[in-house]
Amino acid sequence: MKDGIYAVKFHTPGDQGEGLLVVRGGSINGGDQHFLYRGILTGGGVSWSGPIDVSQWKPGNTTVFGTTGNFVLDARVSVDPNADTFTGNASVRNQPSQTMAFSARRIADLA
Repeated sequence: MKDGIYAVKFHTPGDQGEGLLVVRGGSINGGDQHFLYRGILTGGGVSWSGPIDVSQWKPGNTTVFGTTGNFVLDARVSVDPNADTFTGNASVRNQPSQTMAFSARRIADLA
């Protein structure tokens, strides 16, 4: 997974959203208008996985799952080695029926 800044889009059967991610050495940090995302993905090549903490930093909106508050996503990522993109899916820890799909496109290098 290439280091950089990524535009991410995610969706569940009931909703969709988007945000920004900063990837550096497998570390993921980012957010959107109401939530922060922080995690460490391990793996290599085309397959990565790991937990992503989702924290509500601003009240007034629900997640794509229709909930509020903080939770952990267990993410699985597939990297396209020929492009600056990755796709994946995630489920809310301890709530496996709460799943989402996402895709990310690298939009900038890191400073």
